[in-house]
Amino acid sequence: MLTEMGSGKGGHVFICALENDADLELDYMSRDAEHLVLAPIGYDDASGARYSAFTAFSPTGGGLVEHVFAIHKITGSPAGDVIETLWNGLETKALIPTPRHRSLILATFCASAALILERHKPTFVVHATHDAHLPDSALDKHWHIMGVFEDAGYEVRTPDEYNGRRLWHATLRSF
Repeated sequence: MLTEMGSGKGGHVFICALENDADLELDYMSRDAEHLVLAPIGYDDASGARYSAFTAFSPTGGGLVEHVFAIHKITGSPAGDVIETLWNGLETKALIPTPRHRSLILATFCASAALILERHKPTFVVHATHDAHLPDSALDKHWHIMGVFEDAGYEVRTPDEYNGRRLWHATLRSF
């Protein structure tokens, strides 16, 4: 486990729980047509918050499957855990300022998508950025993750942007 820390927003300190691939704990779950993976990635000793990488393949209607990924911040309260979903790269960069940690977390998202694709092979998957008008540097992580789809036998295409959001369509190749 890493002891390196990054000073995140609001004085919180993110402690990365990943040092290499051996530290990955991928928890795969499936119910009906939903497939997801949760992976612990870090914590904050001061606040008690825990952070997990969340990856899901979710039905969206019309037979489509959407791939999403985000970081879940989990905080405890007397009423139970509260989960805050962090979609925005600027939020996560402020929370996790260390490039090495962000790289390890990207690798976790890739491993999570690969695990779902090993167990579930939808014929068509849609992936979209959560935010609009992202700079190329922010799109790099999406391209990297879509490379996992290509490695798993999918043809990946990028149609025109929709309301500033970048889209990817992954179609399972027939061999």
